[in-house]
Amino acid sequence: MVAIRALRIATLFWLAAASLGAAAQELASLSQEEVFALQQRLRDAGCYTAAINGIAGPELAAALKACPSQDPILRIETGMHTAAIKRISVDAQCRVAATASDDKTVRLWSLPAGQLLRTQRLPIGDGALGKVYAVAVSPDGKRVAAAGWDAFYGVGDRSRRHALYLFDSATGTQVRHIGSFGNVVNHLAFLPDGKRLAVSLFGIQGVRVLDVETGAELMADQDYRDSSYGIAFGPDGALYAVGYDGFVRRYGPDLKRTAKVQTAGDKGPYAVAVHPQGSSIAIGYDDAPAVDILDTTTLRRLVAPDVNGMNKGNLKVAWSSDGKRLVESGFSVAQHCCGRQATVGAAGSRCCMGRQSGTRW
Repeated sequence: MVAIRALRIATLFWLAAASLGAAAQELASLSQEEVFALQQRLRDAGCYTAAINGIAGPELAAALKACPSQDPILRIETGMHTAAIKRISVDAQCRVAATASDDKTVRLWSLPAGQLLRTQRLPIGDGALGKVYAVAVSPDGKRVAAAGWDAFYGVGDRSRRHALYLFDSATGTQVRHIGSFGNVVNHLAFLPDGKRLAVSLFGIQGVRVLDVETGAELMADQDYRDSSYGIAFGPDGALYAVGYDGFVRRYGPDLKRTAKVQTAGDKGPYAVAVHPQGSSIAIGYDDAPAVDILDTTTLRRLVAPDVNGMNKGNLKVAWSSDGKRLVESGFSVAQHCCGRQATVGAAGSRCCMGRQSGTRW
């Protein structure tokens, strides 16, 4: 009997309600215990905000209708990602890392041990719905932001837009679903004090900045002719973003755009990383194996590091926490590095790099 009841609850957890009336009718047949469990599950998914009281009210029926497809999907827990890792992020002290994957999960890892701490399973759907393309750990390590192809997109309302998730890194609870974007999220970055969150978007949607506590949109720049995959805050609060349209942009701490400069050549600027001292930024490109280091004030190129041996683009870049090393990679790297990577010359004019597992160090 217990097993049957558990199966019944699990099935309802993942029920795609055809209509509000059908959902209400289904809820009427549940026990108080089952309703209580359902309310908690929908609260964890960010769909239900009313009281968890075991009462099947209209708020619960509405939550069932508003949630993404709730059909049960069997997942095998392997202890690791089962598809490509799109992004990696770490906290300022390099104690926790978060990875975002096409397998529709976010995984948190302890550093430097690399042990799996938890797997965050956000709402998912068919096809690309639920794939996680972006992740950011707050500098204090307490929060994680994740986004990609939002499973809520178009659910219950064809005009419903993409949003992002915020959750507690230690428990996976306090899930919040904030923002409203016209296309999928490609990259996320926290302000050093953790109070703002920058978002870069696919297509011609440009970039946004949200207030972390309220979810309010503080800035929107849609003056982009193509997708943005790279965005990063500097230590002074300035924001830098690159777009496939060939431009790098700088926004002041007041979030007003102060510069827009075309990058060298036609290589599709893909990633940006700010030096810890805020003196320069590194840009990696998608259409060619190339990296540029630019001055943050003028956005003038200072040096093009040696990338000999790298035969593909799609380069991500990251500085070590002391600013003495730069890593570039054809796959995901954290927004700043925690170990010993590439040594940058004293004058900042060259990079001495070796090789390790397909990454330029």
